[in-house]
Amino acid sequence: MADISHSPMPEDPRRYHKLGAQYQKWIDDPSSKGCKVATATLTRERMLDQPPGSALWLMEEEFLTGAPKEDLEGGDPVSMNITLERVYVETVVTNKSKMMGLWLKNTYHHIMGPGIIIAANISRKCGPHWNEIAQALYDATFKIQTLRHIVFTDVVNLETAGYVENELYPKCRNNSERFCLELQYDTPEYQKILGTSLGKAAACLVLSTFPRGTMRISRALTWRSRYGSVTVRFDIIPAR
Repeated sequence: MADISHSPMPEDPRRYHKLGAQYQKWIDDPSSKGCKVATATLTRERMLDQPPGSALWLMEEEFLTGAPKEDLEGGDPVSMNITLERVYVETVVTNKSKMMGLWLKNTYHHIMGPGIIIAANISRKCGPHWNEIAQALYDATFKIQTLRHIVFTDVVNLETAGYVENELYPKCRNNSERFCLELQYDTPEYQKILGTSLGKAAACLVLSTFPRGTMRISRALTWRSRYGSVTVRFDIIPAR
């Protein structure tokens, strides 16, 4: 359940286009002004290095597993060129953060393998941003420079799921069918999905990880899982 935040869908979807185009420009052009995304510095060691009994961070599960074929089915997995060996790490991390005097729980459930981050259940109310958590967990095992794919499964985020279900699918094809829709780099559709919550999360991961102008999000893909939920994938390639 990829959520991150229950952002309401804007009344004018053209806002997505403007935001996505801006994030694309920040990623592509290091001279573009206004980007406030900082380099990620959080590490897995820092998450776990906490005073006894504080329980601000909790690594609930961490184990090796095989390639999550079911999560990728229907989304052109062959093009990803990822390994199918049992080298994937599944983690469930929880974090307690304080907001307006209340302690709130954030959940980050990932499956990660060489070249890929799969966000399975992300529920963030406050505290560290998702891109910081994902970068720290991935880099601890696979080194962040190898990252090439970001996948959000079972998307329930109101912005991203709302745009895909209500704007994108109806314009492109019968949305009752299972099909993979590819959104090419620098197109209006690509920029619109990049301007939704999960698109911005993927963009922030790229911006906080790689020097600007060195990598780009080459395309976005979206499809329905076998259970009918929306899945979104962002591919990352060197800019040159």
